[in-house]
Amino acid sequence: MITVVYKGTEPLPDIQQLPSTLKVLHIELFIIPAESGYRAYMRLSTNIGIGWGELFIQQKEQPADWNAWCSSAPHYMGWVNLHTAAGSPRSENVRNPELRSLFDDAVRQVCRGQSHPESHQPSQAGYAELFRQSVFYLSLY
Repeated sequence: MITVVYKGTEPLPDIQQLPSTLKVLHIELFIIPAESGYRAYMRLSTNIGIGWGELFIQQKEQPADWNAWCSSAPHYMGWVNLHTAAGSPRSENVRNPELRSLFDDAVRQVCRGQSHPESHQPSQAGYAELFRQSVFYLSLY
C-alpha cells in the first residue's frame, strides 16, 4: 500500500526562517501504476533535508518513454535560490511542467521540514515498497 506523503497545499514557511539556498544532492523518481494512470513520486535529498513530491498522471497522458519524460531532471541538480523561486531558476527553461511541479513540491516539503521537524517521511519499509512497485525508477547524484 502506498500512502500520500505530501499533497503540496501548504505554503512555504516565513522566508526569514529559511536558508537562502539549498543544494540538491540526489533526486529519485518513482513511477508507480495506479488506477487509471500512474503516480509519480520524487524524493529530493538536499543539504538541509529530504522532501517528497507527488503527481498523478492519467493513462491518456502517459508518455511513450519515461526516460524522455524525465530527461530534464538533471537541470534540478545543484544550488537552488529559495528567495527567488520555489524551484531552480534554471528550471524555467525546462519543458516538462509536471516534473517542475514534482520538484517544487519536494522543495516546499524540504523547507517546511526545516520549520516543522515532525514532518512525515516514509519509513524504510514504505520506501522499499515504492521501489518494489515502480515500473520506472531514476536516480541522479
